[in-house]
Amino acid sequence: IPNGLDTARYRTGLARSARRVAFVGRDDPRKGLDILLQAWPVVAAAVPGAELRVMGADRGSGPEGVVFLGRVEEAVKIRELGEARVLCVPNLGGERFGLVVAEGLAAGCAVVASELSAFCHVAGEAARLVPPGDVGALGRALIDVLSNDGEAARLAGMGRHAAARFDRTTVLEGYLAAYREAAGRM
Repeated sequence: IPNGLDTARYRTGLARSARRVAFVGRDDPRKGLDILLQAWPVVAAAVPGAELRVMGADRGSGPEGVVFLGRVEEAVKIRELGEARVLCVPNLGGERFGLVVAEGLAAGCAVVASELSAFCHVAGEAARLVPPGDVGALGRALIDVLSNDGEAARLAGMGRHAAARFDRTTVLEGYLAAYREAAGRM
């Protein structure tokens, strides 16, 4: 039974910034922030005005166009996802579910993520998946989605549909069935 989300909370109706990329994750090497920061100068050169907003990590300063927000409250995260065109999830491994991917899909972001089994399970065709740790592939995927309105809209639309299966009302039935089964064995 997957984690459940209140997907309605992520439908903010905020105006999206056409050149904004969001990252959500702590400053842990397996979250892939270093990979994203290596790819960013190429993205920024190819997409004038591109901005990267990093939530969960604070390195003070970074490449041009990068803003570190540090740890943020849930409401700020939801607002940032509502304003971003793309959520980038460049993790290197060790993920069991992909909650951040599901949140980005629910928020209507076009998701660019590492091709990890957990992320494939959550997003499937609704995300642009790249080999983990491949700086070049990550940069190309971000440039393509930021530069192509149709592709960004296609991914966002598919993403909201994919996120619906993780809505808490849908997931709740699975939990209730599991508890009933467990209680019946006592």
